[in-house]
Amino acid sequence: MVTVVDAKNIGLHLKHANSRSHTKEAERQVAYADVIVVNKVDLVSPQQLDDVEELLLDVNPGATLLRAEHAKVRSGGWTCEW
Repeated sequence: MVTVVDAKNIGLHLKHANSRSHTKEAERQVAYADVIVVNKVDLVSPQQLDDVEELLLDVNPGATLLRAEHAKVRSGGWTCEW
């Protein structure tokens, strides 16, 4: 399963997952994803991005993380757009 998260806001959703049902859904999607596309990486600092990726891997250590800007993933020699 692939899930897309917003680099700027996913931390807030995961940190409050115990208090609101929609944030619990965000945590479930991250937990069950095989691939997590971290979108809007251009809107956060390199340190914030590292923190987000660490948080995502704490929830799902087996996930593959891909970075994206404007929902465009560049990995190796290919580009995927949603």
